[in-house]
Amino acid sequence: MHDDEMDDDDEMHGPPDDEEEEGRGHDFLEMLDPEERMFANALIAITQKYGKFDTDDEGVWVGYTPAEENEDKDIGVKCGNCALHESEKVCRIISAPIEPGGYCRLAVIPKGYVDPSADEDDDDVSKVTYGRPGRNDPRKTPAKPSERRSGSRRNRRGSAESGSSVSFSEAVTGSLKTKMENHNKKHDAASKRATMAALKAVYRRGAGAFSTSHRPGMTRGQWAMARVNAYLYLLRNGRPSNPNYTTDNDLLPKGHPRSSKK
Repeated sequence: MHDDEMDDDDEMHGPPDDEEEEGRGHDFLEMLDPEERMFANALIAITQKYGKFDTDDEGVWVGYTPAEENEDKDIGVKCGNCALHESEKVCRIISAPIEPGGYCRLAVIPKGYVDPSADEDDDDVSKVTYGRPGRNDPRKTPAKPSERRSGSRRNRRGSAESGSSVSFSEAVTGSLKTKMENHNKKHDAASKRATMAALKAVYRRGAGAFSTSHRPGMTRGQWAMARVNAYLYLLRNGRPSNPNYTTDNDLLPKGHPRSSKK
């Protein structure tokens, strides 16, 4: 089992449900700044009194964009990260069926859920900082007891070794697939190619590492996706943005300068 994977032998809470493992087992409304929460609650109050907004050109224009047309969903601009997103196909304020990957102009997204550095064109190493934190680094902050998890109902112990048997929600799988496809469009060399199995393993390891320490204010899903972004940076540049990030070298393709495969 990989060091960063959730370990059933650790002194942690029992297996989380699948939503908590992917960072979705919490109320986004509680994560908003005061003014953002006031705006969200005002929208909810209006729809409770007058009914949900329609996606037409009368009254308040919602301007909903389906997931397949949302070019920014891979960096976090999507219904799945909005405080008004109630369930898989239901929004608190608009009447139209939605998708986790869609979005509208009334979206209220907590800080930190939109990550411009996930853009493959951005090679600013200061924005991809996953790795072993140094002294006084906020990423060294120990996880709270309530954030410590051991195992998963969906993914068995040892699944992070290769990622071949890892299973995530459609939303997370879709985000990983988009990242893989965007990366591989620009990198044809076998030593730089990304695979779904590797990205799933990296995400799973990141979810496990969250139970030990992470930057305050981040969710398990954010921390796991940050690790995926760091892995892709390493994959395309031949070196990590943080020299201490070596824990996923075993997942790199053979021929990559940092690969541990012989």
